[in-house]
Amino acid sequence: MFHCQIDLANNARVVRSDSFTFLIGPDHVPFIVHAGVVKELSAPLTAMIENGSMKESVERVAVLEDIEIETFGQFCEYAYKGSYTTAEYVERNAETASLTPGWGNPRGLSPTPTAPAETLHPNTALERDFARKFHALSFQVGDASVQSTASNLNPDFLGHAKLYFFTTRYLIQPLRMQCLQSLHRDLCDFKLNKDNVFRIIDLLAYTYTHTSPHEPGSCYLREMVSLYTAYTARSLAKYGGLRELMEENTEIAIDLVERFVFESNIGVQQGYI
Repeated sequence: MFHCQIDLANNARVVRSDSFTFLIGPDHVPFIVHAGVVKELSAPLTAMIENGSMKESVERVAVLEDIEIETFGQFCEYAYKGSYTTAEYVERNAETASLTPGWGNPRGLSPTPTAPAETLHPNTALERDFARKFHALSFQVGDASVQSTASNLNPDFLGHAKLYFFTTRYLIQPLRMQCLQSLHRDLCDFKLNKDNVFRIIDLLAYTYTHTSPHEPGSCYLREMVSLYTAYTARSLAKYGGLRELMEENTEIAIDLVERFVFESNIGVQQGYI
């Protein structure tokens, strides 16, 4: 059972509020939180707590079966501290190597030590232009800039993306922007090579499976991941199976082609897709 922690001196009103239990994941792992802290952040979650006509409000328990334990734990951490811990990437075993069977790179799972792979860099004018645009991205809530989370030497990109999905569903805009800012920082620092390129393919696949172009405001995660993919497309296609992923999800192909067509008149002539 997870009990969220809070600085009692800073928010007495919150800690005096009633507790509420969320049962998370298929195993219904209980998270006990103060109702007051949830009310500060999310209207949909607040409705579960306060709407007397809802079963959750009456029983003081809500089941979120399709949310991962780690994701909800990060939400709780943010709710009480204003920031969440960037998860560390854990290499998956061969049976769960990729979210996208048929592509991704199982070479990253080899138990045999190998020499470090050469870092892949943008080497055309178009790639460098996309790279410049990607690195210039920033995110804010209203007029306020967003601080990223504490960094991790080996960050889990999917952890940020899954939390973004959660915040989009439950309308937690400040945390949504923090997810984007943190993922952007980690992608900027990522040294892409042929042995880890499958991690970007997995991120791309998750993003387009769990987000919609019709999200309120804009689908910022799609836009950011698509832009990163555009400037690394040559490497992703050569080492990571980008073509196979685009055949499976045509929205990815459409977004990339639109970038090449509308942002350059030479992109589709340079062998990216």
